[in-house]
Amino acid sequence: MLEKSDLQAIRSIVQDEIKDANDSLAASLRKEMKDANDSLAASLRKEMKDANDSLAASLRKEMKDANDSLRKEMKKENAAIRKEMKDITNFLIEEIGREHNIFERKFNQLHSELEEIKHYYISNRLESDSISLCLKMLDDINQRVEHLEGRSA
Repeated sequence: MLEKSDLQAIRSIVQDEIKDANDSLAASLRKEMKDANDSLAASLRKEMKDANDSLAASLRKEMKDANDSLRKEMKKENAAIRKEMKDITNFLIEEIGREHNIFERKFNQLHSELEEIKHYYISNRLESDSISLCLKMLDDINQRVEHLEGRSA
């Protein structure tokens, strides 16, 4: 059988071997875990970058589509507004034309009435002048008659 000192030496050798195996296993596991962690981190970074790029591209496309759609809607609205403005303008021009014709007829009627009043005024003035002249002539005749009666009396 083995002696105690031999057993202790074997035990010490086995413990050293176990310790070396544990250290080696721990180092190996640390390296594997670090490599796995680095690989996983790189993979996650790549996945996140790809997802981010995909999301950015998708958002750009959605924004472009929304912008294009908005532009089309604005063009339609602008065309509708232009048509409505043209219709309103044409309506206003027609209305102004009608009002112009109405005012022109009224003006012509007023002008005609003013001409009538002018002729009436001239006629009345001439009549008044004639009457005044006749009255003056009558006064002259009356004075002559009185003068002749005064002489003959």
